[in-house]
Amino acid sequence: KNRLDEFKITLGLPTDINLEADPEELSRLHDYQFSPLEFSGEEAITVALDKRLDLKTRQDRLEDAERKVEVAANALQPGLDLFVSYRRNTGGGGQVLNFSQGDDTTSAGLDLDLPLDRKSQRNSYRQSLIHRAAVRRDLEESQDRIKQDVRNAMRDLDQAQQSYEIQRMSLSLAERRVESMALLQQAGRVSTRDVLESERALLEAQNALSRALVDFYHARLDLLLAMETLRIDDQGLWGEEYEYQQQSQ
Repeated sequence: KNRLDEFKITLGLPTDINLEADPEELSRLHDYQFSPLEFSGEEAITVALDKRLDLKTRQDRLEDAERKVEVAANALQPGLDLFVSYRRNTGGGGQVLNFSQGDDTTSAGLDLDLPLDRKSQRNSYRQSLIHRAAVRRDLEESQDRIKQDVRNAMRDLDQAQQSYEIQRMSLSLAERRVESMALLQQAGRVSTRDVLESERALLEAQNALSRALVDFYHARLDLLLAMETLRIDDQGLWGEEYEYQQQSQ
């Protein structure tokens, strides 16, 4: 009951809610034949770098920093404006359409703005360069962390799968030992204590296999989470099927 209450707290549920564990779920996990991963570590890293939303956020920040550098650099450029004006006066007497020859006026000019006193603009430009460098370093560090997360998750999953296979073989040996002890007891060659010890060893092997199976699924979920390929259905349940696309070089 205490374990169930702790599980409710982990899920963010009140402890007085009616929640029962499905005793058949572990059996279904044991019966399920999980397939090995069909991609390498480098392919998993490629998928993670393509799908991780936190990395996309940092990439967007770098693009914003690049735009700010361009704007700040443009503010340091000299400005040259060309203006042209033309005006024709009408004749007097209230005649609006009576244009008089020789009364038109044309003017043109250039407005040159040299970057002689732009201390604040230069400071803004330097700050934008510093900010862009910091954002780029943050992006590169994030990429390195993602690669490390995926590699660690791949190693943990491989170790968990090997541990599961070892525990499954240990369970098979424990089952054969119980059968052997039962036959030897019928022949009077072993004591009841020996039979009980073999049964206790069988129970320990079953528990160890269950723990190894749970560890394997935890490791698999950690890898999918590191790759940003964990898919949850409308009921909030994890589906075994997931897709990934390897970017073409």
